[in-house]
Amino acid sequence: MSQGELDAARAHLPAEVTLLNERAQALSIEAGTISCVVSHMALMLMENIEQVLGEVRRVLRPQGQLAAVVGRTFLLGAVNEVYLSMLRPILKEDAAPLPFGDRRTRTEAGWTELLELGFEHVQFEDVDVKWSPLPDELWGALTGTYDVDRLSLPARELLKARLFDAIAPLQQSDGRIATGWGLRLVHARAA
Repeated sequence: MSQGELDAARAHLPAEVTLLNERAQALSIEAGTISCVVSHMALMLMENIEQVLGEVRRVLRPQGQLAAVVGRTFLLGAVNEVYLSMLRPILKEDAAPLPFGDRRTRTEAGWTELLELGFEHVQFEDVDVKWSPLPDELWGALTGTYDVDRLSLPARELLKARLFDAIAPLQQSDGRIATGWGLRLVHARAA
């Protein structure tokens, strides 16, 4: 929903590709005209997910494909628990919780329930994107997340200091931390 993102996409796509700045809950696309809908790290954040999936089903041709990459776990490995244990108390003090998306989008059972009307052949593939950052690289990635970017500067500095202390035992001999991102590919076909 960002014109800047659409401008960036336009610079890399052929002229015949149409880009729309619309809410997924109410698309202007004609029914049954799309062969494939691809979503990357977005569906799990959307409000009124039933309405969104209804719109996706409406615009898909019969047997059209839905492929969505969604979050499965935040960070991989021990660093995830360490990070969340540092973040939660600071968030509690410094920033109101953000209710993102529908809880059902966090599990296979939830996705199966959401897609049971209008979709078939629902499949899941868990994907681990492994990464071994240095602490500063990890911190750089975390500062762009929905939670950290809302913290006040003092809260961010506190989180960084606590996190660096807590992950020190997890560092390998080269200073890197074995982690990554836990993703899930949800694939379904329009019934």
